[in-house]
Amino acid sequence: MAPRFLDLFSRSGGESRITEMSGAPTARMDTLRAQFSGLPLFDILNDETLAKFESEIEWFAIPGGWELFHQGDPGDGLYIVKSGCLGVTMEGPDGRPVLATQIHPGQIVGEMSLISGLPRTATVTAFRDTEVYHLNNESFMRLAEKHPDLVTEINKMLVRRLQRMSSLQTPVDISRSFALVPIGPDLPVAEFAHSLCDALSALGFRTSVIDSASAHEPTEWLDHVERDSDLVLYVATARLGDWTRLCLRQADRVLLLADPAQPPAAGPNFDGPTGHSRVRPVEAVFLQPENATLPLPVSAWLDTLDVSVHWHVRRGDGAQMERLARLLTGRSVSLILSGGGARGFAHIGAIKALREYGMPLDIVGGTSMGAIIGAGLAMDWSDDEILERMHACFVETNPLSDLTFPAIALVKGHKVSRLLHAHFGDVEIQDLWRSYFCMTANLTSANVKPHRRGLVWRALRASVAIPGLLPPVVDSGDLLADGGVINNFPVDVAYLSRRGPLVGVDVGNNRPFDPVPDDFDRKSLLWFWRNRHRKIPGIISLLMRAGTISGDMRAREAVRHLSLFVEPVMPEVGLRDWKSFQFAIDAGYEAASRALENADMAELKDLTHASAAIRASSS
Repeated sequence: MAPRFLDLFSRSGGESRITEMSGAPTARMDTLRAQFSGLPLFDILNDETLAKFESEIEWFAIPGGWELFHQGDPGDGLYIVKSGCLGVTMEGPDGRPVLATQIHPGQIVGEMSLISGLPRTATVTAFRDTEVYHLNNESFMRLAEKHPDLVTEINKMLVRRLQRMSSLQTPVDISRSFALVPIGPDLPVAEFAHSLCDALSALGFRTSVIDSASAHEPTEWLDHVERDSDLVLYVATARLGDWTRLCLRQADRVLLLADPAQPPAAGPNFDGPTGHSRVRPVEAVFLQPENATLPLPVSAWLDTLDVSVHWHVRRGDGAQMERLARLLTGRSVSLILSGGGARGFAHIGAIKALREYGMPLDIVGGTSMGAIIGAGLAMDWSDDEILERMHACFVETNPLSDLTFPAIALVKGHKVSRLLHAHFGDVEIQDLWRSYFCMTANLTSANVKPHRRGLVWRALRASVAIPGLLPPVVDSGDLLADGGVINNFPVDVAYLSRRGPLVGVDVGNNRPFDPVPDDFDRKSLLWFWRNRHRKIPGIISLLMRAGTISGDMRAREAVRHLSLFVEPVMPEVGLRDWKSFQFAIDAGYEAASRALENADMAELKDLTHASAAIRASSS
């Protein structure tokens, strides 16, 4: 029987304690047959062959948090996960580990180095107490000499992995066990667990809830529950006792539950003082009051907790619990909205069409005008409220009418700032109901920045600051400008979050100008007056186009990651054609409706997760 480590970590002389397992030969052989029976790699082996190599297959237990091998290490064979979960990380551009995927029971890791003979291309860490089988290089090669099909199967696995990496589909990692850890007393963690269980079950996952009443159950019982369930929720307590430690050891992902009305408190030091970089996902869920119009602020909490992302759930709100279930299982839908000046009004119509179809919109991101309209969606505004506020902000008044001496820009930008502040107030991005980001270009460091914290209106002001037209926004000494300068359609940012399918609306690729005569720059003022109804570029339109053309080129590359692509065609609408408000909205609605009609029904069912609208349209 595999040992259970009652301490969070076991250390001996600064080295990880990876324990070699043993067992009765017959029982061990039965375990190997059962474990390998579903693996294409070993399905070609009969029991006699497997029995010959049984003594060469090592069986190890790895405490949660310890590395199995490190990026750059020489390959020593392949590993098959018997129980638990391994995390595969690679070094990112900043030197920090980036989670690439998770390896669950029955899956294999290490085969790439086995075939190539090259060092390990990634670091593999036990997210939780994990047991693995190990077949070293020499043993595998002897086995492969008698069964060349083994090498063929490994090559097929590598090809499939490369195909997945280059696939148009969004990469998704689904954790199978979650530790629900309350931060502070009196949090309804049991009630939360059962509500989440119901939401996960509604998505089709067989979900089990295990609480402290099961603390004295034998190890085999926990293993049995996990094998018979798609997902397991471990309900921890606020006190870091043996049960909570066990929950943390069993979890692939940790959810810290907090009440934002209470003073911030640090979460448990559940990863221990090992010196290892933490790679297991740790996220925060803030339980907001039942009557909350907007979430209570959580900035101080985020400064205290060390979490990768956070979510808001209004107590008693079934729809928000369903959203959390989608976010946790890679079934959430991310909506990405491009910049495009007045053509961005089409986003309003597209959102309306998507909502009418029954598509959940769980994560929102955008650039420039797309960022503004997306922020309204993240605020949980209705379709009518988004329309009314955008009309008041851009049609009832011209936001670019406060011209100035062009020392820095043609427009002062004060009017844009006032309008954005009037509609978004002092709400901060981290306090929006939906997870949200908007893009700006850092002119000082020459890179792009997705804003996930800070004042909404200020981030939006930076996201629309087209160089030469609006002054840049100063942030910690850096100059921030319209994100469309570098990334006008930030599909890639949402893609990296690995939360599920992506839906994109791009209004940036429409032809912005009519053809003009070769000598138009030498035409008289009278000629321009007579041709004022043609789309002949003026200085502001030229600046707007020049400020986003690079981002538009990048946008074309991003489309391949989308599950649904909406591209309204509005050649009549110019970048500053605010009066075409309703025309653009209608164009967005029609384009989204066409995209939904023409899309593959199976893919749309996946996007909408068997919503009522899909069930009705399929009947």
